[in-house]
Amino acid sequence: HKRAGGFLEEMAESGRSPELSLFRLDGFLEARGHYLEAGDLAEARRVTSRISSYLDRRGHYSELIRLNREILDLKPDKDSMNWIAQAYAHQMDLENAAQWYKKALDMAPDAISYQGLGMIRLDQGEHDQAEESLEKALQMHLDQKDLRGEAAVLQALASIDVARKSSSAAKDKLERAARILEDL
Repeated sequence: HKRAGGFLEEMAESGRSPELSLFRLDGFLEARGHYLEAGDLAEARRVTSRISSYLDRRGHYSELIRLNREILDLKPDKDSMNWIAQAYAHQMDLENAAQWYKKALDMAPDAISYQGLGMIRLDQGEHDQAEESLEKALQMHLDQKDLRGEAAVLQALASIDVARKSSSAAKDKLERAARILEDL
């Protein structure tokens, strides 16, 4: 099963799935299924993440949640939890999204979870909680030298400054974010 999964993934990756009468997404889904059958959870999780990215961009949130819950049923991991949280957030189910981000943070702190939770709190007008989560995300992005993440968090923190009527602090953060984005 593992070799079949690898073959199907390679075909999907190279755009050759139609040779097997499969759409590209179907090739990845089939590969995922073979990895699961082979008991290779790491590969199944990796392909599920890739599928999740595709489904997220196209708004297929229910399927994204279903696939990641299947992975979580086998072994909890923060990445699957973050995908589920993000899908709920895109559906504006902010309470479920916040719960999933918190579950991911309970497993291991990471920038994506803190940033997602911060954005939810920002949307809910809970500026102090939003700032706390976003500051943690910012520090993690800085530690990881993730410039895109840093710029995104700076923009969110600037929104909090604007809401607090601190335009000079917002301007500083936005200028910093702009400099980062220019350098990318």
